[in-house]
Amino acid sequence: MATFKAARFPDSSEPKRRALLIGHIIATKTNNDRISDADLQIGGHRNDGINLAINNIAVLYDYRRQGVFSLLIKEFVIRMHQAAVAEKLLLLSRGPYIPLFQHMKFEYRGQSSLAIGDENWYDMAIVFKDLGAPLSPSKYEPAEEEDEAQRDLLRPMSRHGKD
Repeated sequence: MATFKAARFPDSSEPKRRALLIGHIIATKTNNDRISDADLQIGGHRNDGINLAINNIAVLYDYRRQGVFSLLIKEFVIRMHQAAVAEKLLLLSRGPYIPLFQHMKFEYRGQSSLAIGDENWYDMAIVFKDLGAPLSPSKYEPAEEEDEAQRDLLRPMSRHGKD
């Protein structure tokens, strides 16, 4: 299991130290080939879903631009591929970040029909069978560097145009 270089287990003998969640990915199962409004709603998860829809990716501000985002995506793709829990991994991207996700093996699928805030969003997907045998970390290497386009990437999606 890969961990962020500053990660450590909490020390219960020191009450002032605590575990800190520095980033997360939230996904739901769906039967759709593109993320729908229903997939983003509470209760949108379908136990019988054949695809995974990433609904949220977030990293604490102080830990951005340190590779956390790339590590989260890399590990999530590897683990979901190994677990064989879905045929595809779906996500929505803002326009400037399409190349970043393409570098991480996501395929561009066109503009989303969803209206989230006042921005255009684009459908992207990884088809797990196209990746071949389940991946190991050495076979999946997204960019090590995080370019300027990633600076704002990790803002949580807002359904109301507010961040």
